Amino acid sequence: MSFRSKRLLHKMKSESYKDNISHTFLKPNQKQNLFSEDPVYNDNIKKIDNGQIVTLDIVSKPDNQLLYFHGGAFTAPMNADQLEFITNLAQRTNSQLKIIDFPLLLSHKSTEIIDFCVKAFDECVADSLPINLVGDSAGAYLMLQVATRRAAEVNRIVAISPWLDLELANSSVHHREADDVFLELDVLQTIGKQFDDGLVEGDVVDLFMEENLSGLKIQLFYGDNEMLVPDNQIFVDAMNNAVESEIEVVEFNDIFHDYILWTKLSETKKTEKLIAEFLGR
Repeated sequence: MSFRSKRLLHKMKSESYKDNISHTFLKPNQKQNLFSEDPVYNDNIKKIDNGQIVTLDIVSKPDNQLLYFHGGAFTAPMNADQLEFITNLAQRTNSQLKIIDFPLLLSHKSTEIIDFCVKAFDECVADSLPINLVGDSAGAYLMLQVATRRAAEVNRIVAISPWLDLELANSSVHHREADDVFLELDVLQTIGKQFDDGLVEGDVVDLFMEENLSGLKIQLFYGDNEMLVPDNQIFVDAMNNAVESEIEVVEFNDIFHDYILWTKLSETKKTEKLIAEFLGR
């Protein structure tokens, strides 16, 4: 654990940082949008249903498309820290960046969110460049919902601090909540129930069933401070048993959920380096 990370972790604990995060998730300002509010992005936006694809030409001659699904518990809009991280990554991986700016929960139903993400992916398939996927937290859940449906059309996948079980039914997860400086169990359970409202069998893919994970090549990052680690480990076991699938796991000691939002951390910089190597194979 780096000195900067250690200092930040202490600050989060002393200031009850996750109270602020919980407020953001439960009472988000969904009127804010990084892209719709700034006219510089006008020519980069393609609207689909209630969401949009934002295409950013970070490099002059990209050799792949990098599709990004942002975290925020399905309720919070994409923020500037997420944009900085994924822009840095697109530069490093020589990618054309496509942000899958999905409609948000509470204003829209979960079926609308998933349908948009699949439609947005299919829109990107029309481009001849190979497709790589990156998602963090709740965004990683949506990303994997798409990837399991379109495995043959995806090159490689990066999941960072994924939220994989929206019910959070695993008792091992519950036992780790006190040490998590970012997430509150009851807040995620509340949002998970809101996401589940109205879903019927077949609307979502069970990400813990190996038969649903065939043909995926995934790089998984998380910190061992995270409440969600036990679910990540179940997912890894399922991936290891899936047909023609590969998973590479990177766990950082004492690092917290969605650490990539702090782009100057050495762990974030290492993550960028490892992703670039993974996508470049």
